[in-house]
Amino acid sequence: MLSIYKASAGSCKTHTLTREYLVMLFRDYQKCREHFMPHSRILAVTFTKKATAEMKERILKALYTLSITPEKSPFYEDLIAHFHLDTPTLQHQARQLLIAILKDYNHFSVSTIDGFFQQVIRTFALDLGLSTTYDIALDGDEVVQQAVDDIFRRIRQQQEGNADIISWITAFAQHNMDENANGNLHRSISEFSKQLNKEEVKRHIGQLQDFFKNKKNIQQYQALLSNIITSTEKQITAIQQRALPLIESYEGIKQDAVSAFRKPIQELLDKGLNKTFLKVLDQPETLFTKSKTTKAQQAAILSLYEMQLQPLYQEMAHIFAEGLTDYYTATAISQYLYTVGLIQDVSDQVSMTNQQIGRVPISDVNMLIHEVIDGQETPFIYERMGQYLHHYMIDEFQDTSSLQWQNFYPLISEAEGKGGDNLIVGDVKQSIYRWRNSDWKLLNGVHSEFAHAKQPPMIDNWRSAKLLIQENEQLIGQYAQWVAQYFAHEGWNEESPLAEMAMSIYHPDSIHQEAQKDYPGVFQLQFIDAKAEDLIEQTLQAVDQQLQALREEGWEWNNIAMLVRRGDDAELLARYLIEKGYPVESAEGMRIQSHPAVQLLVALMQHHVQPTNEVVQYAIRTLHAPFTEKQTAAINKALTMPLYEAVQALITALELSKQAGALPYLTAFQDQVYQFTQKRVSDIASFLEYWEKKAPKATIPSSPVINAIRILTIHSSKGLEFDVVMLPFLNWDIQRTHMGEIFWCQPQTEPFNQMPLVAVPLSSKLLKTHFKKEYINEIISQYIDNLNLTYVAFTRPKMRLYAYGQMYATTKDNKPQISKISHLLSYLYDQVIAENSLLSQEENVYTYIQADADQTREPDDPQKNKTREATYISSPIGNRLILRSRAEDDFAADTPLETIDLGILMHEWLEHIHTWQDAQPAIDCMVAQGRITPTQLPIMQRQLQDLQQLLIREGKNHWFTHSCTVHNEMDILSTTGKTQRPDRIMIDGNRATIIDYKFGQEHPRTYQEQLRNYTLLLQQMGYSVEAYIVYVALQKIERIY
Repeated sequence: MLSIYKASAGSCKTHTLTREYLVMLFRDYQKCREHFMPHSRILAVTFTKKATAEMKERILKALYTLSITPEKSPFYEDLIAHFHLDTPTLQHQARQLLIAILKDYNHFSVSTIDGFFQQVIRTFALDLGLSTTYDIALDGDEVVQQAVDDIFRRIRQQQEGNADIISWITAFAQHNMDENANGNLHRSISEFSKQLNKEEVKRHIGQLQDFFKNKKNIQQYQALLSNIITSTEKQITAIQQRALPLIESYEGIKQDAVSAFRKPIQELLDKGLNKTFLKVLDQPETLFTKSKTTKAQQAAILSLYEMQLQPLYQEMAHIFAEGLTDYYTATAISQYLYTVGLIQDVSDQVSMTNQQIGRVPISDVNMLIHEVIDGQETPFIYERMGQYLHHYMIDEFQDTSSLQWQNFYPLISEAEGKGGDNLIVGDVKQSIYRWRNSDWKLLNGVHSEFAHAKQPPMIDNWRSAKLLIQENEQLIGQYAQWVAQYFAHEGWNEESPLAEMAMSIYHPDSIHQEAQKDYPGVFQLQFIDAKAEDLIEQTLQAVDQQLQALREEGWEWNNIAMLVRRGDDAELLARYLIEKGYPVESAEGMRIQSHPAVQLLVALMQHHVQPTNEVVQYAIRTLHAPFTEKQTAAINKALTMPLYEAVQALITALELSKQAGALPYLTAFQDQVYQFTQKRVSDIASFLEYWEKKAPKATIPSSPVINAIRILTIHSSKGLEFDVVMLPFLNWDIQRTHMGEIFWCQPQTEPFNQMPLVAVPLSSKLLKTHFKKEYINEIISQYIDNLNLTYVAFTRPKMRLYAYGQMYATTKDNKPQISKISHLLSYLYDQVIAENSLLSQEENVYTYIQADADQTREPDDPQKNKTREATYISSPIGNRLILRSRAEDDFAADTPLETIDLGILMHEWLEHIHTWQDAQPAIDCMVAQGRITPTQLPIMQRQLQDLQQLLIREGKNHWFTHSCTVHNEMDILSTTGKTQRPDRIMIDGNRATIIDYKFGQEHPRTYQEQLRNYTLLLQQMGYSVEAYIVYVALQKIERIY
């Protein structure tokens, strides 16, 4: 039987999942005892790998505890009562189950939902029409990026068949110019093309490809749209042309009363008919102002209206009342029609590349399975799985996509028919991943698909202090009521059933919880004046003051988490706190490129490559005061040096390390530069191309075990809890309709449905189109997204919450202006909540402190967590300690960055080869261990063949056939304590031969210096030494000694 748990924040969901898994496990054991492995009949899927690992660990730990000291297990009483077992029997069964899992761990099926579907297609690759050597691409964005790169490369090479894609790109560029968008066309198209990873696009991409195969289809569709637009505009223009001569021949007519006859056509269509114009239809006397016209003029104007103008007013009003839906729809589709063509061409390129290299993007996995099982009650690829899987558990169901659920539904349905136990756990209030294709509506819809499903209550909160739970219920409840009132005001309850469904999520019964922890607590909201020009500065100062207060109370830094909506906010906050001397740990907030010192280094390199680029020149002026003559000379000199040395020289010459908080960013940037120089051509232009792609994801490495304040996005905080949570920037929009944002629609109305999917600009103008319902549903979903985001953020703390935002403002007629979350929350507290709350109020600061919350912690040693600014030390690259992976410098210059690990794998393979006879067993072992993917294997085999041919040609094949002593990747310790590790040393008596493999381009100075170090060490040990560099990619051997 299916059980559906709607688990609010803090309800110990993971504990419930573990308990239910154990119940399934013990139940199946009772039925069949030792005849099979009960765990192999259960599949539990989670949303993240971290959650998967945590659940596996909890299950194993629970079984271990039950088998050793069962009374100490939190599941002991439940299992004893459920199965009527005595303690020794429970111990025995727990031990047997634990042994069974450990012996057959491969069938311990706790996986991410993506991981499960990957397993499905691997198991049934041939049934699905896939090659057995296919590879999964985990990053869908990288797949799209490669396709865009290939398209631009194809255009530069002037290959045939590019006419269509060039026309789409030209239209895209023109639109970007019109919108003053990003001038980097390649980057803009790459970003836009990530739309391909949206499920709604994937569902229709096949139909789009069919549509675009026949060029006449798109030509006819364009002509259709153009005809609708031009015919409407001609109709309105004709009315204006008839009305204008009549209006201009009479004096005394009010201009706003006839504005529709005078306005430019586009302005009129954009703004519509004004109230004064429409009023004329019922009150013709509003055509004139009585005090400014004579009775004769008034009579003449009224006569003109009755005899000639009235039909023109009626025609114009009729067009705007009923005749423009097609026009606005055609205009919206036309605006982004080129994007659909562009998406289709990028999709074609992705498909072609996937087929060529045997790749399946992970974003395609769900669609691939869906296409096979669609319409089948018992899909054949699941029939065999049903023979051993009897029970299913799905965690974080609110984050499941519609495709994933459609693919999973047959399994649940089959298990229900056979009497299996199934479990779904989720919370619509925590659905914040709609941008990843999740669909919060699914959880509410499961009941209609499985009407008999049980829904056990989960109202206990095991996380937060009682006052936090109470205040959150008030805040979230009032927020939900305000949203419901907004929907009703807009008339959306009648337009879309989604409005009522959305509000049922936040029914008082759905958000009520009972506190189970007796924590002291603090709940504080601080709102800054809406007119404050220094909003951010005031916010940061307030955060600083609160941190100092927390420290005085004895709180550790790692008790505190700061949550933000965007990565940019995390960067701003991290930089401020570092400058203030606070220890900080943040993946999102410590992007290397966020510090001005790094930005200046990159700008100087850009200026070196593009000296006339005005944007770069402006950036340099913004980031640094005018350079002195000495600094200018130092910059020019530095930029003539090798890349790494150039960066080091610039940092020293401009004293960048003295900028507040710059040192960790500069050090991390230098590490990135060094890694680049070891992998590719180390010129500035190549590095800038690399950095443009790398920079958005490059962060300062940090350790999660250090005692530091954590800064993370709200999305990253989901599933986590912290003693103290601070929300410095309640600044996200309640409704998102950014200029240029694309909205995908499936036309249902003739003649627009000739195209299966269209892209339109997301704006309120869609209310005038045939996509009105789709637009309303999208805006409703956005309101729910942001309500959910607020709920997740406010339910992370265990004891204390501090939130900061801007106070709402009012219009001249005292109406609230609400566009951001902080505006709404400040309005609710100001007008509603404060009256019914225990919060105290003082100058827009709302505070609720539980009576015993003033208990301070024992302060620790003030030196224990003191942070100090380190000193930047400039030294030659050869004298720096560099920790690096083997073979990181062994790539050919044009090797794609995504295949960097091939060099490391080649070194690993060669490490196990003493003679050529070792090659095949070594590679077989690496394949068995999963170290090599099917697509990497043939490439590596070809590289080994290239090495063999090179050695034979150069008369060095005896290196791998001669019976001498071979040491691969052996550490040599010098008398100074330094360790060196050559790739291969062959010892024959008192003769030693050193070989270093290079899979990259020739770099004599670096490589020769390396060989000299190796040689010197062996000479000190008394050997006669020969040393060689083997350039595999260049098919060249160079003797150094």
